[in-house]
Amino acid sequence: MKILMIPAGIVTPFLFFFALGLYCAVPFPLTVLFFLILVFPAILPAALDHAPKGRASSFFRRLSEAVTAVYLYFLIVLLADACVLLIFHYTRLSLSFPLLFGISAALYGAVITAGVLHARKIAVRKHEIRLPCDGVNRGKTRVVFFSDLHLGFSTTKKMLKRLGETISAQSPDCILFGGDLFDCDYADLRHPKEALAFLRSLPCPDGFWLCPGNHDAYATDGARIREFIAQSGVRMLRDELVPLPFFDLFARRDADEQRFSASEVCASTMRTLVVLDHQPKETEKLIDGGASLVLSGHTHNGQTFPGNVLAAMTGRYNYGAKTYKNGFAVTTAGAGWCGLPMRFLTSCEIVTLDLYFE
Repeated sequence: MKILMIPAGIVTPFLFFFALGLYCAVPFPLTVLFFLILVFPAILPAALDHAPKGRASSFFRRLSEAVTAVYLYFLIVLLADACVLLIFHYTRLSLSFPLLFGISAALYGAVITAGVLHARKIAVRKHEIRLPCDGVNRGKTRVVFFSDLHLGFSTTKKMLKRLGETISAQSPDCILFGGDLFDCDYADLRHPKEALAFLRSLPCPDGFWLCPGNHDAYATDGARIREFIAQSGVRMLRDELVPLPFFDLFARRDADEQRFSASEVCASTMRTLVVLDHQPKETEKLIDGGASLVLSGHTHNGQTFPGNVLAAMTGRYNYGAKTYKNGFAVTTAGAGWCGLPMRFLTSCEIVTLDLYFE
């Protein structure tokens, strides 16, 4: 997505200024200035992936994520306007600039508003999955799986309350979290007391377990985050195996870290294996190695349209419940968001898994 934004952020402004130049003379220095301003948000996210850790890079990363969605839709509107300008120019039809840009501004505002309002809702995806038992324990367990909460500056008290009520209503035996608990530094957490209370309030007789995500690694104040997690009663696993009543859980380090290989993960147990892996990059390798169920997040299902279309095109396991050979994979769109609280044609969600061991 970040890489695709670079050509989109270059071609779209160029096309718009070319089309606009057919109708009126725009001073060249002004054209260059506006072009650079429009291109900069497209380049910034990808550039920050290679920036060293620190408060400055943390600030600019948050800034780039905050403007990504609104910038994306601005590019779409700009592209639509460029196409209209070209069509009207070459067909020699009369064109009202105030009407064109007025309609564009209204549509842009409507989409942004709809996305912000929809982000407040939390969907519940439910799946029944039948897995092989370990030869001893047969029965059923209910797991609530969610991911990508991105606790940070845009996390509100109401959002935490809604999410807590939604999870508690599922009456889970176990809660699994697929990474990116934090958006960045602990200092960026808007409501730390409420976030801690939210985690402590969730019912989970068989425990609340999580793996780290790529955003969890962005923090420069890791000691405070570790203290927060310890106080919450949640246990973060980094390439660790935990025995649960019906299966063994292996939670991996993030794909951007040095970690055990898929074959080493699967060789760690002879019981039914469920793997928490933030990024769904090695789903097939894990199932080929013997994992029965792989749970991932990271992709946000693109977070907003057309990101969800790109997510579906670029990876089979980027969203939803899939089967592969004798195994299953579930990738969630996440319970939170990156940057601004916005979802358009995707949803914040939790996943309720009724696992039957036969």
